[in-house]
Amino acid sequence: MLNWKVVAIIAVVLIGSAAGVFRWMTAPQEMPQATLHSTMRPLVPPPKLTTDEADPQATQPATPMDEYRLALDAAEEHLQSSEGYAATFIRQIRKDGELRDREQISIKIRHEPFSVYMKWQDDDAQEVLYVAGENDGKALARRARGFFRNTIKLDPTSRLAMEDSRYPIYELGMLELVRNAKEVLYGCPDLNAIGCEVEPGELDGMPVRQFTITIDSPEVDATYSKCVLCYSEEHHMFLQITSNGWTEDGRPGDLIEHYHYKDVELNPGFAVDEFEAFASRR
Repeated sequence: MLNWKVVAIIAVVLIGSAAGVFRWMTAPQEMPQATLHSTMRPLVPPPKLTTDEADPQATQPATPMDEYRLALDAAEEHLQSSEGYAATFIRQIRKDGELRDREQISIKIRHEPFSVYMKWQDDDAQEVLYVAGENDGKALARRARGFFRNTIKLDPTSRLAMEDSRYPIYELGMLELVRNAKEVLYGCPDLNAIGCEVEPGELDGMPVRQFTITIDSPEVDATYSKCVLCYSEEHHMFLQITSNGWTEDGRPGDLIEHYHYKDVELNPGFAVDEFEAFASRR
């Protein structure tokens, strides 16, 4: 049997965003068809602003939470109006209680139709390709180097595809990260149970605003106890998120996921065949 590694993620959440990337360990096989991805999934409506917050004369957000909400809206609007981007994607996750090694992956993401190309920057130079509405909803994967270079198909949500990933590949990218963050925030029945602090920071040599989001208890959100997000106001993007989970007894726990997008090239001008099957690649 030929062993393969496939990784499907990430958004982001809050996240994740994730990013969903995947790796596998199996021989070629077909999986049940995945649900096709839509980049227009509905969001829980944001809470209404108070009279003071809605004052057109206000020049600054009233609170760090207001600032965070405005940053999420700006990032979503900016990204969904773009063709997509190319970037270096760095991730580290905890899965089944184990903190996995950090991975560095070259990615290309097109927003419509949603498409992902990934190439691991390691010895195997593994490649993964996913295009919504094509290949029966499956992702294609292969090693780019070495003797065995046959392509296999996997359902992004299958057990094998998700073995080393927290999210399927169609939830990968900065736009999904923002949408997941908004779902967590606006889906909370009591915003007072979510804390928010903001401070200036630096990431990859550029100034960012660092938002630290804290959750009161697992009853408010069962996955996250804290998320730290780095937002570039110049580029209107959340470029990094680091999230912690909960311990079994309900206390804030260790890191569960870290996603970092660097060297981002927005609207790179994808070729017509940019996301076609591996056979068309040189």
